[in-house]
Amino acid sequence: MDTATHIAIGVGLTALATTDPALGQNIGATATILIVGSLIPDIDTVLKLKDNATYISNHRGITHSIPFTLFWPLLLTLLVYSLFNHLDPLHV
Repeated sequence: MDTATHIAIGVGLTALATTDPALGQNIGATATILIVGSLIPDIDTVLKLKDNATYISNHRGITHSIPFTLFWPLLLTLLVYSLFNHLDPLHV
């Protein structure tokens, strides 16, 4: 999939997720986690800036590995928590 397809899937998932009132309370955090979460494994696309051969030889490498399957959610959770914690309606 290309970047536009990943973004479209993230937006679609956001639309579905915000039908749940718990997730709809903070649509910014929900959209951020779903859109960035759908894009981040393909962050290796920046290798195209070097050359196409480097990109092709490294695509779906470490960023799609089992350790990164655990790392990406942790990274995104910390990112969203730090950006949206002050908007939590239950946070006093």
